[in-house]
Amino acid sequence: MQLVALALAAAAAAADVPLPTGPQLAYQRMELVATVGFQMNTYTGTQWCGPDNWNTGVMTSKPSTFNPGPNFDVAQWADVVASYGAKGAWMDTKHVCGFLLWPTNTTLPDGRPYGYDVGAPGAYGVDVVAAFKAAFEKKGIKPGYYYSLTYNYYANVVANHGIVRSNATFEKGMVYLTQDEYDDLCLRQLRELWTRYDVGDASEVWFDGGVPVYPKAAAGLKALVSELIPNVPAFGGNGVSANAIKWVGDESGLPLKGIW
Repeated sequence: MQLVALALAAAAAAADVPLPTGPQLAYQRMELVATVGFQMNTYTGTQWCGPDNWNTGVMTSKPSTFNPGPNFDVAQWADVVASYGAKGAWMDTKHVCGFLLWPTNTTLPDGRPYGYDVGAPGAYGVDVVAAFKAAFEKKGIKPGYYYSLTYNYYANVVANHGIVRSNATFEKGMVYLTQDEYDDLCLRQLRELWTRYDVGDASEVWFDGGVPVYPKAAAGLKALVSELIPNVPAFGGNGVSANAIKWVGDESGLPLKGIW
């Protein structure tokens, strides 16, 4: 009787052990995944768009500041990544500044174009996301797509899951949105990104900074993930994706305690 009880207890314990999904296993088996950090803040020499560069110096408020010039060569990036054997690579399609590396058709609540992307008037005019996808797939490297939900300096969202709105932080060139308007804009841009570039077979998507804490926005994102990318590993996607992934530490490379 005691042996039977022990066997049942062991079986119950084993049933409680979390097992990886198929997409999570496939992600681990890639072993090496590259990060392509190329965005508006590339031109600031810092990680951020902020008060010290938004309307002064390099003026990150101007879409034309992002200008790689005639030597822009994504194929060279792909050659480098392939040379050390990476099987996947993700690029920050929208980093903390709010600048989009694809020409968007999304609009602001009043109907105006989003206005802060490579397709905006006076901007670079090249679809960087499309070029990235084509070059890396040609090398047999699965592309991935980063989109920051919790930072968008253009929309006055800074280090926060919600809108940071005050006279002290709102600057010329920003757009003024309510929380619901911002959440809706993010979902529309993600739908555009994930459908236009066929992200359903991506190496991964990144929700840097995590996902929305507001129930309505979180539910909308979960539904969009389920509809368009149900089998794509999602960094920071705990709560909205069945295939959430996370590193063991942070950008220092050191492990941290308390990571889910």
